Amino acid sequence: MEYTYHRNIDLINLLYNSDFAKSLKIENANNSIAMLRSVIDSFYKDPDVYDIEKIYDKSTLKSTIQLGLDGLCGWKVLFDIYDGDSKWLEDYKTIRGSKLGYLLWPNSTDGRKHPTINQLKYTVFGDRIDYTLYDINLFLDKKKRDECRLSGAYQGETNTFFEKYESINDFIEDNNKLLSVFLNEEKEVVNILTGNPIKSNEHKKFQFSIRWGVKNNKEEWKLYIKKIVELCEKAEKLES
Repeated sequence: MEYTYHRNIDLINLLYNSDFAKSLKIENANNSIAMLRSVIDSFYKDPDVYDIEKIYDKSTLKSTIQLGLDGLCGWKVLFDIYDGDSKWLEDYKTIRGSKLGYLLWPNSTDGRKHPTINQLKYTVFGDRIDYTLYDINLFLDKKKRDECRLSGAYQGETNTFFEKYESINDFIEDNNKLLSVFLNEEKEVVNILTGNPIKSNEHKKFQFSIRWGVKNNKEEWKLYIKKIVELCEKAEKLES
């Protein structure tokens, strides 16, 4: 089956091999490839918009609320980690080629009166799935809801959607069992980088700068993406 990410990879490879890209490299020797970011953005098609019916059978989804796809990792994070080098496409292919690479969240919040999880998890956690799942688990524990950092998203229909779950494990079992790779045997959400259960203080202190993205902690983000790619490869083998 042809997916939108295949189309993106083909076009991006054409760009990298074009005379245009080669001219940029000659004229701007200092990080010239990074200049292609805005060019890619101009023709990139979001798989989350176009591929939901290819990834999930809507008839089997146990929800009367509108759900939408959300990539496990955005392409711009990968691009920035590799400073625009085409190596990022290998990770992109692995992540988008695995069902684990597609998250499913409520994306209808009463006429867009409230932000979605998809929107907030980037601005707060830089799309870190481990901290996002931990935050959702806090919301599912009514005694800990005041600790949530994505509280703006748990409104309207999103609130209704999560009310039926008692734990993050219940949510995972109902939506995407592959997400269980982010839990330990005690069903605690683990930090992908350390493998240890995320602690409240750790979740509270995590910072992400929208302005600087991954550039402030590039080595740490490289390790995070490496772990994500490994998990996607593992998930793909379990699916096949």
